Amino acid sequence: MTQELRDNSVLARKNVMVFTVCVGVFVLWALITYFRIPEPAIIVSYPEMASVMMDEPDLVARYGKVVGSTKNILSSRDIFSMVEEKSYEPPILVDSIVHDQLYFIYQGNLVRASGEMIVQINSSERTFFVTEGEMVLDWRIASIDGTQVVLDGPSRLLLPLRERVFAREPYAMVTVCATGEKRKVIVGTAINREDKILDIEEDNIILETRQGRVSVYK
Repeated sequence: MTQELRDNSVLARKNVMVFTVCVGVFVLWALITYFRIPEPAIIVSYPEMASVMMDEPDLVARYGKVVGSTKNILSSRDIFSMVEEKSYEPPILVDSIVHDQLYFIYQGNLVRASGEMIVQINSSERTFFVTEGEMVLDWRIASIDGTQVVLDGPSRLLLPLRERVFAREPYAMVTVCATGEKRKVIVGTAINREDKILDIEEDNIILETRQGRVSVYK
């Protein structure tokens, strides 16, 4: 009888120890679960999430904590409509461009011992070495200094050093899309409140717009 009681006492102590260990493990697991640091969530926009969803499915499966579940977000919005691209429509159509082929370039100068300055003027036709008062085709050298030359003739031309200047300002004939109006435009012409002619090249017009610089070709 005494041995049986002793055995029962040992068994009871073992059961208590096992129970105590189980309770301790459960409490430790609960504490770790409650106070653990959550995995980082990727904060991205809808277009970025669409890209991640397509390129990194494993990453989304692990870090899909963006305003709820990734699955809910992507199922509620069409990923192909997340990015709205608005193409820029030029306000004009270019009908024709008139670029005068005659141009001048003030290429440089030299000064004689007498102090007289001789300038080199390149044109689309030939090269001239002239002084003030002499002629370059139909234009007379009105004034000379180290940075520019002024020509008087069919039109008054200011030639900065080493810059090409056309004898007649280029222009273009365009159609204004909003009204269908035909217009002659030059550099600086305002098409509307937002678009202005910045430059006219041989095959295109450069516009200054809200979108930045835009080239409109013939």
